Formats: sequence, structure tokens, C-alpha cells
Amino acid sequence: MERSLEQRYAIKFCAFKEGREEVADEPRSGRPTTARTDENVDRVLEVLRTGRRLSIQQIADTLHMSTFVVHGIVTEDLQMRKVCAKLVPKVLMQDQKELRVLRCQELLDLIQNEPGFLNSVVTGDESWMFEYDPESKRQSCAWHTKSSPRPKKARMSKSRIKTMIIVFFDIRGIVHCELVPQGQTVNSAFYLEVLRRLKRRIARVRTDIKDTVKLHHDNATSHTAFIITNNFLARSNTPVIPHPPYSPDLAPCDLFLFPRLKREMKGKHWETGIKQRRPWHHKEKEILIFPNKWELITDIVKIPLDPVWISWNKVRLRLTRVISPKPWSLGGRFSVCQSWCFGFVTDPRF
Repeated sequence: MERSLEQRYAIKFCAFKEGREEVADEPRSGRPTTARTDENVDRVLEVLRTGRRLSIQQIADTLHMSTFVVHGIVTEDLQMRKVCAKLVPKVLMQDQKELRVLRCQELLDLIQNEPGFLNSVVTGDESWMFEYDPESKRQSCAWHTKSSPRPKKARMSKSRIKTMIIVFFDIRGIVHCELVPQGQTVNSAFYLEVLRRLKRRIARVRTDIKDTVKLHHDNATSHTAFIITNNFLARSNTPVIPHPPYSPDLAPCDLFLFPRLKREMKGKHWETGIKQRRPWHHKEKEILIFPNKWELITDIVKIPLDPVWISWNKVRLRLTRVISPKPWSLGGRFSVCQSWCFGFVTDPRF
């Protein structure tokens, strides 16, 4: 054994004396591959064309090949990978995608051309608040020693009692907050009264922007009604910042405010709703109300939101991602996810 090693080293040493510089072994002819041939690659590709959800085992059973060979052909020769489709709120049409990019480009131009543009923007939206929302698993984390047992907690669901909250905020914090009465639908007439109260609130707490305030909300039916856009906002000279269609990822309320508010309120019990009698001509004789709604609003306003301007920076970053999307980026997921659902959709062979 020692003699064979010495002989090998001597052969290599003689090769270096002759001018060799590479330390690695030179390629040599070995056992030829009989499975990963061009013919088998075409067979695997033909099977994948018929069913893209087939597993490696199913392809191997169909072609009477080993799973090791099929896996090598799919991942190395065909450069494919199996990717799950991403769930999105709505699959946008081509014109909606183009409008989304156009709106984002307009907003970016306004932000870049006017340095103080975001200082006078007030954005708002509606969301459900539950009487009890159980805390998440991460919120229940606590320090324990190695000898202490892992704590257990029963699985709980959200409360049946809930109320809708409407919040408006700007770059400095929450401007206006109110609860929708039980049984009331947020239609155009109700939203019109909310905007009137918002205008009076801005005149009291934001005196510096009361004449230059700009409103931003999503494209809900109650927000885009004729009495809202043409009657009230146009007559009060309140410009509305356009919002891309079906884009909750670009709404500051859905992106920053509501997740932050609900995270702070998880695990807290508000006073149980009490039953209130309604007149006989109502269909529902009894309704559940929040007797401490002003306490709820006060607690929401006191929740620290510093720094709020981080949310606007996130929106600006997502606007940039929509205009120049990258694969698997959050900002452009509604505009490119249809073409990136599978890693091999853009392959010209398909």
C-alpha cells in the first residue's frame, strides 16, 4: 500500500517537472452514461408538458426510469423547479396591470417633484375590530429555563362581537377615528358624513394643512360615488390621490396602520356587548353594541405609531417595485405573479 502511494506521488512529481501546473486530475474516459441521454431528456420533457404537477416518482414510473436519473434530468438538464402558485386577492387583467403601473408612476413623480407632498396627505380606510382577538403564537413567547416545561395554551377563536372602525391618519399620526354604528352600512351617504367630520377635525388639529389637504382612499364603491367625488370633494377643493385598482399592498392603512393597531389590541378583552332593544318595525329586535366605544377609540389613539413616516417609505418602495418588478418581489406581486407562477413558464420550449 505504501509502495503504491509512493509510486503515485513520483508520477505526479515527474509530471510537474515536465511543466504541468494544474493540481486537479485531468479528465479521463470512464463509464459512459446510459440514462441521462438526449433521448431520455426529450421523453421527460414530453411527460412534463402533459402534466406539470407530476411528481418525480410518477414520472419515473411512467418512463420506467430511476427517480435519481429523473431528478437529475429535471433539475440539471432542463433547469426546472417545482413552485407553488401564490395566492393573490384578484387576478388583474392586462389593462388593470397597465393602469396600476401608470398610477404608481404618477405618485412617484409627485413625491419626487414636490418634497413636501406627503406632509399634506391624509389617508383612511375601514376595518373590523373584534371584541376579543386572541394573541398570536409569537406574542405568547416567554423566557424559560431548560428544566421548565413548555407552556401550553388553549386554541381560541375571534369573538362574534365586532364593530367597524374608520381611521384617517397622516405622516404625523392619527387625525380622525370613529366607529360605525351597529347595523349601519358604509354607503356613500354615511361616508359623506364621515368626510364632513374629517374636514372639521383637520381644521382643528391640522391647521397648517387645512387648505392644502389631499385625500387618499381606496376604490371602494362608497369612496368613488358621485356625491363624494363630484358634489363634496370637488366643491370643497379637496384633491384625491388616485389609487391603483385592487392594490391593498399600496394602501398605507392596510400596509401599516391596521396591522399595527390590531397587533397592539390582540389578547385584550373589551367590555362585552350588551343587547339593546329596537323598535318593533325593525327586522332585528336586538342588537349588540359596544358600551365603551369611546374608551376603545381613546385606547386606539394612544397606541404609539412612531415613526409613522416609515409606512410612507414602505409605500414609496413598493411603488418603485411595481414599476420595475422583480421575480417574487412583494411590491410587484399583482403585476407579475401570473407569469411567474411556475419557474418554467417562460421557457421557450413550452
